[in-house]
Amino acid sequence: MRRVFVSVALAAMLPSTVSASGGTAPRWIAPIDSRTTDQWLSEDRGVVYGARSGQLVALDMRTGRTLWTSRVQPATKSAARGGAVVTPTETGIVFLRARDGSVLRRVRLPQSDRSPIAGERPVPIVATASNGFVSVTQTDTGVEARGWTFDGRPRWTRHYGWAPFGTLLPLGGDAIGLTVPGGGNVLVIDGHDGRAVAATDGVDSLIGADGRYLWFNVVGGGIKGIDLDTNRSLALHGSIVRGAARVEHGIAIAVVDGRLTRLDLTTGKTQALHVDGRWIGGPSDGRIFIERGDGVYVRALAQNAKQRRVARYTGDARLVAADRSVGMIAMEDGRIFVVDVANARPLATIDTPCSSYEGFAASADTTLVHCDRAGVSQLIAFNRYATSAP
Repeated sequence: MRRVFVSVALAAMLPSTVSASGGTAPRWIAPIDSRTTDQWLSEDRGVVYGARSGQLVALDMRTGRTLWTSRVQPATKSAARGGAVVTPTETGIVFLRARDGSVLRRVRLPQSDRSPIAGERPVPIVATASNGFVSVTQTDTGVEARGWTFDGRPRWTRHYGWAPFGTLLPLGGDAIGLTVPGGGNVLVIDGHDGRAVAATDGVDSLIGADGRYLWFNVVGGGIKGIDLDTNRSLALHGSIVRGAARVEHGIAIAVVDGRLTRLDLTTGKTQALHVDGRWIGGPSDGRIFIERGDGVYVRALAQNAKQRRVARYTGDARLVAADRSVGMIAMEDGRIFVVDVANARPLATIDTPCSSYEGFAASADTTLVHCDRAGVSQLIAFNRYATSAP
């Protein structure tokens, strides 16, 4: 599943006051377990896999119908590809046949009782590669990565005396990043054979990926890039507000010394942007999202570009996401405004029962959002919108 780039509003989010308006009902709504640190969703061949009541469940992407439920209890996010699903458990990993959920193989993996996250025992994490799956576990001597065929046969094993452990971050192709959220360290491995191809420290979160270049927020404020071909790092420090930066095609938008700034990460040139309102997302398709008292506007990155309103409301957006040139603005009252970013026009309004959101994802003709209301977690599906030429 392709995770949609998500950009959270940069100021404190207050309860919204909105006026009711008609919209389109979602295609389907299904209960799903809440995992606030990750959507815990994977998808392959029109089926989405997640956790429900602590068990692995497979849902038809088009209809939301439950295809099967397994007694396997996922401990972290599963991965799906090649007609198979691999699910981490408390003691190892389980390979299942995607068609019916039958268990193909159970593998017990060596683990350590030491956890990088206080109060949590480390459990395996998994990801897909072009020719199989990759699992990573923390051991008493470091971190162990293993490659597997789709049906669970071992392909390779790599040991790293020191490596971050917490999440696996697919970076495109066979590149997989090992990170600890907030820990500042990243190790990139090749999912084809487990080779370490790049490493850096002092970073916070991934804010952009352009081909073989990865861009991160720096823990103390700043931006750092890694060239996966040369393992060369490019650091851009200064008074960049921590977390207040996003990158697209080597162009960053960041808050520098309290001012919204456009930075060309390849040349080092900067340009202050004068906007009327609050930056809450982008760049996406070369444009940014600006929130004002009457809704959300989009504008290009040119200095004197005009702002054009794409969604009308009163209040604060809860989450802003972009799927290529389609933007989504999610509100506390459950409305999701879908907009054409390039042409600055609304595409649809989706009425959902949501009040808070864990993130968007997209695959084929479907957009998914994982959200909660009154402590009930749900998976919402609606048609994936596309833009037309200007």
